[in-house]
Amino acid sequence: MRILLQSPVLFVCTALSWVLAGCVAPSVSVDRTENMPDYAQNIFLFQPEAGEDPRNVFPRVYEGLRNIGFEVTPIETESPLFGRQGTAFVLSEDGYFLSTAHTFRRYQEATIWLEDRRYEADIVKRDRRADLVLLKLREPPEEALKPLPIAPRERPYRMGEEVFAIGYPLSDILGRQPRLNSGRISATVGLRDDPDFIQVSIETQPGNSGSPVFNDRREVIGMMKGTLHPSIMRATGGSMPQNVNFALKNSIIEEFLEDTDIELNRVAEPDIDFESLSKSVAQIRSGIIEDGLIEANKLACKIVYHSVWELWYRFSYFQLIFFDMDTGQVVLVAGETRDQLGNTENTIIERSLAEVRRKLLE
Repeated sequence: MRILLQSPVLFVCTALSWVLAGCVAPSVSVDRTENMPDYAQNIFLFQPEAGEDPRNVFPRVYEGLRNIGFEVTPIETESPLFGRQGTAFVLSEDGYFLSTAHTFRRYQEATIWLEDRRYEADIVKRDRRADLVLLKLREPPEEALKPLPIAPRERPYRMGEEVFAIGYPLSDILGRQPRLNSGRISATVGLRDDPDFIQVSIETQPGNSGSPVFNDRREVIGMMKGTLHPSIMRATGGSMPQNVNFALKNSIIEEFLEDTDIELNRVAEPDIDFESLSKSVAQIRSGIIEDGLIEANKLACKIVYHSVWELWYRFSYFQLIFFDMDTGQVVLVAGETRDQLGNTENTIIERSLAEVRRKLLE
């Protein structure tokens, strides 16, 4: 009451604005629900990090989504479902795999799919400088795995030599089967003439990291590591780098494995085809991902809002952003992006959820 007596003009203007503005219902600014896949009425709701939810909106949205008929799973930004995907290949019959360290960030475990079988694995050795990890299956495979043949470390690299890579590029989009790409050795050194790498013209996409690189004898001569980042355009006057990719040489891989008891396969089968070699190349994801979840269509929701105080708390904007977790495509955005004095926080949340129910469930 004291605030009203001290601020009569503010009170009158506020009341008048309320009358004139009315209670505007939240709008749907993005709607791609007409042809969306079946998400099984399950929502992965992002948990806010410290300081991101000053008005404690998350539990209200969580309960609201459940009340309108969704199964809701809270999820952190660092969840394995958002972990990086890559490629690994078999080093030993008893379940050792080699891959790249940058795929795993803080994780010490991984999920591996090999020939449509799912395995759980632990990182038993990591070298961030060399960007390599050694993984071991938690349970021995039912049948002995077939390690890929590794070319001798003293084998020379020749400019123009034809090379091949098998991996899992863009598997969330292209699919879960391995892909073969070919090219040539463009240089026997890497970026800034780094002698630990070769430059190759093999086409590379996200997910190719860790792909074994073969010579024409079907021996592994290295591992795909990455490509020039588009930010290099700043140094090239705006020219996009084209097919400038790099693979780590065998010498660095063998140095990494020196203190292990793994005996590398040095025998390449004559006339073996790439289809057979692909049976020793696996898709890999950081963290442990349960059976079936990777194939399922997954819908996530992110809460975005800004709240202001003027006689009561209300949103200057509020949005529920729903997107496909695999493709990143936004499916639906519901909420209010205009500051309406007559709308309380709970009003906007309830009306936004009503729009969500109408678009996603009815």
